[in-house]
Amino acid sequence: MGFVVSQTEFVTGSGRTIVHHQPDRVSGRRLQHTQREEGTVMATVKSDDGTLIDYDVEGSGPPVVLICAGPTDRSSNAELADLLAASCTVINYDRRGRGRSGDTAPYSVDREIEDLQAVVDSAAGPVALFGTSGGAFLAFRAAASGVPCASIAVWEPPYILPGSRPPVPDDYADRQAKLAEKGDTGAMAELFLVTAVGMPAEMVTGMRQAPSGASWKRPPRRHLSMTRTWPETSALIPRSKRR
Repeated sequence: MGFVVSQTEFVTGSGRTIVHHQPDRVSGRRLQHTQREEGTVMATVKSDDGTLIDYDVEGSGPPVVLICAGPTDRSSNAELADLLAASCTVINYDRRGRGRSGDTAPYSVDREIEDLQAVVDSAAGPVALFGTSGGAFLAFRAAASGVPCASIAVWEPPYILPGSRPPVPDDYADRQAKLAEKGDTGAMAELFLVTAVGMPAEMVTGMRQAPSGASWKRPPRRHLSMTRTWPETSALIPRSKRR
């Protein structure tokens, strides 16, 4: 049995228009969204600059918003969302430029915070934020900017302790931007893994030369926009002078 998606709009107390795509048990046809498990609500909220942010809601209980890492979309948190749904209302969203969310230019971290504010506004009551890697940076920046949250949990926030390893160079974002202009996604991935993550260069070279490395030159279509966001979201990485 498949799902058909019916759409409902309502306005929250903050004035935001939320579009809920509620899956219903009917025929095997699919409209607008891919099939989801029964009980999951698919929704879209408009951010301050008009960008549409797409998200899933499942479960019941205290609301928690899941913020994905830089080069991923909300599918990376799908398993966690399913586990938390047993005791929480889980809001799992695509950050702008990823998945089904829009990607209005120009990018800035402030726009991402506005996106998260819009998602938080769609929840009932104080929310908890959970961020993975670069999503952890965004959770902290959002809270510092006044986005209301009851608590924050993070997984592997990539802060670098002084003396633990070389800091991310100040020209990292510029180098990523130049590679993006050339469309060299493989070099962008290598720069990210070696310079930002800190993997040994010889290990990354071996990864590129392996048979699976062909996808670095022509990544799956769903990953193209996420790769494009790397130069922009590098603004979330604390500069060496701040460490």
